[in-house]
Amino acid sequence: MRRAMLRRCATNVASPLIPSTGPGARVVLVAFFLGAPMLSAFTSLPRRAALTAVSVLGQPVWAEEKSPQEVAAEKAAAQLSLGQRGDELVLPGWFAGEWACFGELYKVETASATSAAFSSALPGAPALLKKSQEAVGTEAGEFRARRRWLSSSRSAPGGGKGVLEDGSGVPAGALAAAYTLGGPTPRLKPLNDDWLVADRWRLTAAGAVARADAEADASEALKALRVSELFEVREKDQQELAAAVRVVTLWKQAPLPEEGKKKLDTSRKLMQAIQTVYVLPEPAAAATKKFASMTTRFVYSPILS
Repeated sequence: MRRAMLRRCATNVASPLIPSTGPGARVVLVAFFLGAPMLSAFTSLPRRAALTAVSVLGQPVWAEEKSPQEVAAEKAAAQLSLGQRGDELVLPGWFAGEWACFGELYKVETASATSAAFSSALPGAPALLKKSQEAVGTEAGEFRARRRWLSSSRSAPGGGKGVLEDGSGVPAGALAAAYTLGGPTPRLKPLNDDWLVADRWRLTAAGAVARADAEADASEALKALRVSELFEVREKDQQELAAAVRVVTLWKQAPLPEEGKKKLDTSRKLMQAIQTVYVLPEPAAAATKKFASMTTRFVYSPILS
């Protein structure tokens, strides 16, 4: 009887202090009674609150204890950066600064099983892709540019200070999609929030995600990142979806070569990237259902500031 009365009394006292976050959790209440602590475990409070109460200077302090599922979800979210387009993604601090980019077209593939559908969905695209195939291993298949990432107040995937791609030019992902659709020398121009490729196809950013490489050893000095960007493709004056383009870029740091240390910013490392662009029948299609794909290897060298 006395135990039941103590339980009801403690519940009535603690109830206003426990935040209402849903049903079915255990609350452990540490109370001080006549100078001696009494521990009472409650399993049937009509609130979800995994809490521990302690007395500090006579005042109860409540610390919420997260479930394993919540901890796992937060940990996974901390490894990601999301955006509508690639230049909205927050990338790790090792991207910061200005870079000289050199790209080499490595491989162009078409799927014979979907060749007829490819021609029907994007008339003219197969012929332009063939020009890219012919450019592999030649000067026409090389790409040079300057890229810059600027400091951001937001955190990067995996933690630490983040950076954003300089938004003054065409985002790198959109440019990669344009090269895949428009051949080695694509004509690309802004069209409101979209881009017009070869004066024929309208490219619309449909989502992007950056993820710290889950397979990278956290103890390694060289870091890795995976970026995926999705674009919808329509005929210039049409609203109906014609195809989709997925740009997947795997980034990794690399040490500076000895011969380059006198000319480059030695406080930074090289960046290497393998980028594969898939032309797909629809945004949700798997890579195995592709119309075609194009793979390019990149090296980014830090430019002295």
